[in-house]
Amino acid sequence: VSVFLTGVDGLNQPKGVTPSEQLRLNMSTPVSSNPNRLGVIGGDNQGYPNGRRLADDVVDISLQVVEGELRGEKNDLGDAVNANDVAFGDSFPYVALPTSGSDVTPHNAGGFTPLTGGNAPNSPTAGPSAMPALPLSAIALGLLALGGGVVAWTKRPTGTPATA
Repeated sequence: VSVFLTGVDGLNQPKGVTPSEQLRLNMSTPVSSNPNRLGVIGGDNQGYPNGRRLADDVVDISLQVVEGELRGEKNDLGDAVNANDVAFGDSFPYVALPTSGSDVTPHNAGGFTPLTGGNAPNSPTAGPSAMPALPLSAIALGLLALGGGVVAWTKRPTGTPATA
């Protein structure tokens, strides 16, 4: 776990390092013609935790490093998501827009999920109520604030202020 506080020994760990939470980057690492989503633990010294690329699988890397991968304790921990569901773009911002939280159509089965036992449904299922809770909460909060304003307006002092 110390790799997250001090860097990778021999790659991006400075001499006399003081442990601190920061992303350390060795810019002298040559460009890889074959990047690996597992970064340093996958043999690609340009990847996480030596910097951060969009395609680096930081969840899998972090889980494996915490369980001792860099100390020689091999493991295959991960979140079972090994690729994005939408390809990166050719221009900024490179990443796709987030998926709507209200979209009830399932995405492609990308891997094992504990909720489905590894079997993603192939057709849409009945989702939650069509009446979203957030807009209703916002309306209720707005009406409450409006009511408070009316009460404050009617309770304000009237008349002219006294002069000395």
